[in-house]
Amino acid sequence: METRELRREDKAGLSRLIAETYRELPEAMNFKGRPTPSEIGEVIEWKLASIGRGEMVDRVAVDGGRVVADCEILITGARGIIGIIVDREHRRNGIGKRLSEECTRLAAERGVKAIDAEVMESNKPAVLFFRKMGFKEQAQEMATEKGKAILLSKLL
Repeated sequence: METRELRREDKAGLSRLIAETYRELPEAMNFKGRPTPSEIGEVIEWKLASIGRGEMVDRVAVDGGRVVADCEILITGARGIIGIIVDREHRRNGIGKRLSEECTRLAAERGVKAIDAEVMESNKPAVLFFRKMGFKEQAQEMATEKGKAILLSKLL
């Protein structure tokens, strides 16, 4: 399995991964709603442009030519905002951890001092993952009819 920076040629594979991830999420774990294919394409274009401007680090895991995981850290000055998705078949084998560590190292090299993650309280696997990665709960944010979002942070 190869890990590397997100490339334009990964667009179709990442689009598939994002769509599949949102489809499998219970509605209660998804406070932003399910994106359309057009919205996914726009997000990927934004990610590629942000990488080009040095405003984001983004690593993908590719297995047999297929994008199976993506980790991004949006750089907002001395803080970063992390997001991770891993294909169902590849979860719990260290890919998310590996990509998170690679992105964290790259973000730290760009001056990031802390990383934030926002997850739905009901998304227990994500909350547990970030806690295992050293993130600490900072706040319970917006409460919606779908539940509460938790802000977790990690100092670098």
